[in-house]
Amino acid sequence: MLKVVNSRIRRDAVMLSRMVEIYCLDQHSDREKSAVGLKGVLETLEVESPNLCGQCSRLLTHGLVKRLSCPFDSMPGKTKPRCKHCSEPCYSGEYRNFVKQVMRYSGLRLIRAGRIDLIWKYFF
Repeated sequence: MLKVVNSRIRRDAVMLSRMVEIYCLDQHSDREKSAVGLKGVLETLEVESPNLCGQCSRLLTHGLVKRLSCPFDSMPGKTKPRCKHCSEPCYSGEYRNFVKQVMRYSGLRLIRAGRIDLIWKYFF
């Protein structure tokens, strides 16, 4: 079944892609990078394919798949919580720690670059 991609899912996907790209460019500058190939249902997100190392590419693909399969999107009358406050976290194990590290690092850089709207999400 193909999930309808709404503007919130698309916005989250673009933000995750941008955050992983910032992290990879700064922290993995010595690694070989290639364009992330988004195929299948991930193509419906219309996210530009950033050039990432293998580890960051796997994280981005994993994160996009998890975002598309979030159970809170299909619950009528429920608002999807921020991932860090979720009662049923999608990320587990190594991905959970890695995505926290990426978001912490990239969030600060985006705020410094003028994304003042992210201050609330960053701290709360």
